[in-house]
Amino acid sequence: MEIQTVLKELDGLFASNQTGQVEDFLQRKLKEAAEVSDASSSVTLYNELIGFYRDTSQYEKASACCEQVLELLEQMGLKGSVHYGTTLLNAANAWRAAGKHQRSLRAYDEAEKIYQKELEPGDFRFASLLNNKSLLFQEMGDFTLACRCLEQALDIVEKYPEAVSELAVTHSNLGASMLHCGKKQEGKTHLKKALELFEQLSGENTDFHYSAALDAFGDACRLDGEAERAAEYYARAMEELEKHVGRTENWARVREKLQEVQRVLGTPDQGLELCRLYYANYGADMIRRQFPEYENRIAVGLAGEGSDCFGFDDQLSRDHDFGPRFCMWLTDEDFEQIGEPLQAAYDALPGIFHGVPRQISPERNFRDGVMRISDFYRYLAGSPEGPENMSAWLAAEDCRLAAAVNGAVFRDDLGAFSEIRDRLKRGWPEAVRALKIAEEAALLMQSGPYNYNRMMSRREWVAAGLERAAWEEHLLRLVHFLNHAYPPHRKWLHKSCGRLDILGGAADILNAAADMGDQRRAWEKMEPGSFRDLVNGEDQISLTMELTGQILLREMKAQRLLPDYASGLAGAVPLLKKRAKAEQITWLEWKAFDQVQNEGGRAGCQDDWETFHIMRLSQYLTWPEKLLDLWCRALEQGMSGGWNPVQEKYARMMESTALEEYRKLEQYLPEIGEKQKALIEALVKIQVKWMEEFAAGRPHLAGNARIIHTAEDKPWDTSFETYLRGELSTYPPEVLEGYGWMVADCLQKERNLTEETMKWSVYLYGYSSLEEAEEKAGRQEERE
Repeated sequence: MEIQTVLKELDGLFASNQTGQVEDFLQRKLKEAAEVSDASSSVTLYNELIGFYRDTSQYEKASACCEQVLELLEQMGLKGSVHYGTTLLNAANAWRAAGKHQRSLRAYDEAEKIYQKELEPGDFRFASLLNNKSLLFQEMGDFTLACRCLEQALDIVEKYPEAVSELAVTHSNLGASMLHCGKKQEGKTHLKKALELFEQLSGENTDFHYSAALDAFGDACRLDGEAERAAEYYARAMEELEKHVGRTENWARVREKLQEVQRVLGTPDQGLELCRLYYANYGADMIRRQFPEYENRIAVGLAGEGSDCFGFDDQLSRDHDFGPRFCMWLTDEDFEQIGEPLQAAYDALPGIFHGVPRQISPERNFRDGVMRISDFYRYLAGSPEGPENMSAWLAAEDCRLAAAVNGAVFRDDLGAFSEIRDRLKRGWPEAVRALKIAEEAALLMQSGPYNYNRMMSRREWVAAGLERAAWEEHLLRLVHFLNHAYPPHRKWLHKSCGRLDILGGAADILNAAADMGDQRRAWEKMEPGSFRDLVNGEDQISLTMELTGQILLREMKAQRLLPDYASGLAGAVPLLKKRAKAEQITWLEWKAFDQVQNEGGRAGCQDDWETFHIMRLSQYLTWPEKLLDLWCRALEQGMSGGWNPVQEKYARMMESTALEEYRKLEQYLPEIGEKQKALIEALVKIQVKWMEEFAAGRPHLAGNARIIHTAEDKPWDTSFETYLRGELSTYPPEVLEGYGWMVADCLQKERNLTEETMKWSVYLYGYSSLEEAEEKAGRQEERE
């Protein structure tokens, strides 16, 4: 029997939610395996059956399969083997689910002894055993032992970066156990981490474990008195359970908890949850009955414009564009096929739910009902798939981008809608974010400390009020940018800010400022128009602006947007603008790097944005702003005409590393004049010397960089000298000349450009200094 083919068929049944066919399929395949005496395949199929029976609450059948497969393994002479231990673990899980706790514990203990004998310490399979054993202790009421098992499991799983799903499960189980130990906040932290990890996985990679995390987080919210959030997570847990294993006993248990919370809430206060329930009660069934062949293709949820989509709605919100509703997002092809009948079926659903009527303006503007995915994103994000280049990102309105990713997706099996949504939720490219931060910081300083104080000094009270309001808006927008979060419409900026993780306290600062009252008396002793400073210590608003600037400066340094030596937000604005330009160049080069064609296929470094970003950004942060502008314009103009600077650079480097290949490409490369070649060689000579000096003083850091000299080049190892020569050869004459002046200035001022670049590199990697980075690199070499 081709067992892998069988397992693929089984996965297909689960993926298409055909759980009702699983038992017959497995029993049939088990019979076929027995007929051909394929004991190995029989063991695999028994294990699959055990898991299925456990998850669907068919405990007697599961228990019978456990006995049969263990007996079969013993007959095969495999008792005491790792395979036997793994099957014991599966059986222990089934006995645990059936309430046979002592039988389950004996099986776990026996499996653990086998693992200890046969596996290396820290083997990933120990984590699985400990995770499952902890669930038994949970059911036995011993949550202390459960936590102990899970903490051991977490230590193991964290050593396996690829095990995202298993790490999520471990955090989920540990968080749930901690709640029962009275460690509410610790438990909630683990559960939040679990949910973050599960949400990194695509829908097809999540399973019923995700529902357990959602369920447990609902418990945590309930313990915190957050009944609305508890209801949300219980509902999501039920949705996941039904999708993966159907309406089992566990599904019914979660439903009971949801109903208890609903009794506390009465009608849900938040429109989003009302809409989720409305879909669950009416929409899901309508789609399933009337459009069964499209059920797995229709994305459903609530997102877009409207306070309820952001979770900001209150009683005042209910007089317009509110009520039980949901959106159905279709591909262009599906919209042509079922758009009109699906809308008609939606319009026929009850217009009142839980006593709340649906009130939507006639034009709708993508607020509910049936729509194309492409139209929704074109309306809110500027294009059918969202912005894809710098100009498109800058043209897109922040508040519309916020609306494009708010709310919730209730179901999206196809994933076409969520794929775009998830990409947008990651925020702007760093080049765009850096530019927005620089611009917003400049506007903040202009409207606040500068204009507000000058207008107050002139007794222009209304104008000062306008500048203060502008400062508050710029502050709130800037805090959103620092959180990688799209700022919503102005009226919701303050409320949104209070929910942000980074500097969310800015909302409280503005609340306090609102209570500070009239500040005109602080200016009575001054001659009108005589004030020239950025802060008046007698004016509480002026002081608040000053202190807030210091807080923002500290956060920008923490995010490595500014160097440690930056002092004062006003003085930091030029540095932020320079950073934005350097980010833009780095992003352009990354786009070019992504398109480089290699003979051996795509290189791994072409998918390593983090390293590329730090390495290239470090270089450009040492350049003067004028030179950055020259190179950025050259890149934009050249790349728009089809030029790939990175491809050319690598081709030129091959003159030293792969001469025969270089000869084939040489005729396609732009010619370089003799004067330009001479300048390049002079610059290379200077910078090689700088690199040699740096390597002599920082040998451990230099050991992690490229080899230095062209004479050391190998086909697989390109030197600093060759790389630099190749890069300088791509610069247009005006850029090369500007670069030459920069190097000359460094020589005159006895600056080592290599060292300055490395300072930025280690800073962006999180080190406080070259000394700290050198010391750590040395310790790392000793360990190796």
